[in-house]
Amino acid sequence: MEQQALPNGTNSPQSHRTILLPRLENFFVEVREKKSGQITPEWIDYWDRTNALPSLVRVSLAETEEAPRQKTFPIFSNQAIHAKPPRKILRLSAKRFEIDGIPGAGSEDGANVVFIIDKSVSMNMGRHNRLAIAKNAVQTSLNKMAQSGGRQFAIYTYNKESESFGPQLVRASSQNVKKAEDWLSTQNVDRRLWGNQGILEAIQKVFEGGSRPTEIWLIADSGFLHDTKSKNPLNVRGALSALNPQKTPFNIILLEGVGQDLNSLLSTPFGTEIERIRTENNGVFIPINL
Repeated sequence: MEQQALPNGTNSPQSHRTILLPRLENFFVEVREKKSGQITPEWIDYWDRTNALPSLVRVSLAETEEAPRQKTFPIFSNQAIHAKPPRKILRLSAKRFEIDGIPGAGSEDGANVVFIIDKSVSMNMGRHNRLAIAKNAVQTSLNKMAQSGGRQFAIYTYNKESESFGPQLVRASSQNVKKAEDWLSTQNVDRRLWGNQGILEAIQKVFEGGSRPTEIWLIADSGFLHDTKSKNPLNVRGALSALNPQKTPFNIILLEGVGQDLNSLLSTPFGTEIERIRTENNGVFIPINL
């Protein structure tokens, strides 16, 4: 995860200064923000904005009974370079995702596109039918590919097991796209096949045979890194490391109602693993707000 360094009192765009105090337990943080290009004169003790940092920060130090203030005590100062600006993440609404399809999928001449769709039980829980949204978006993308010509595609679905549309990549002709639409209509949640370890089997099938994909799109919910039945972790990153030495782009589309909580999600071990999979496999991450 990329972490933005806190600003300092000098407003330096390059660095900030970190002060480390031994046995410090009590402190009070205040901030000042910038409005209309000017830093406000008031210091406030709260910050409720999720998409920006304050312009100035100050910390008032206190003491504890076990570590009373002394006349002198050591202060260690360390200058740290700012992290790169946080990576911009494209966010789409579910409606826009269904209407426009997957951004950029199959847009290049000669593209060999693989779609992997999660059809585990969790994809049809709650108020939103995530599986229907995923299938509609893939179908929209296939229709666009058929109009362009010179593209090939394959589709895999998974729960406890995996299934595929055909044994290999097929030409994105109108006839094949219609066959894919009919096949997708048969792919539904099956509670008898509770689990999602089929994702590992699907990834293995993608890289079998002579035809190689030029891009892979996983459309899933946040359960794809753990088996929903046993709760055991699924080593998706390890499978890709072993099977994808060419670093074919592996893109992740997450069907979750993350909304304003996206930053919180990405700060979890789940978010860290998504970022590792994306960066190690030249992919993109697109959250879909439900």
